[in-house]
Amino acid sequence: ILNIKGSTSNVGIGNSTPSANAKLEITATTQAPIKLTPMTATQASALTAEDGQILYVNSTDATFILVGFWGRENGVWVKL
Repeated sequence: ILNIKGSTSNVGIGNSTPSANAKLEITATTQAPIKLTPMTATQASALTAEDGQILYVNSTDATFILVGFWGRENGVWVKL
């Protein structure tokens, strides 16, 4: 777990000179740069949701009507 408190600089994973235009830059050429753990629709529906969250949901319910990536925007979940 990487926890940088009070940092005002940019963070790079896989690189020593992250972009000045991003708080986090992940560089990878032989692996996927990020993997989201799949959640069931029941698990996703139980979250305390905030705008800006991104999830990968692998089942459906009344909110998550399709399997795939979902983002929280303007107080609602939107299929990405």
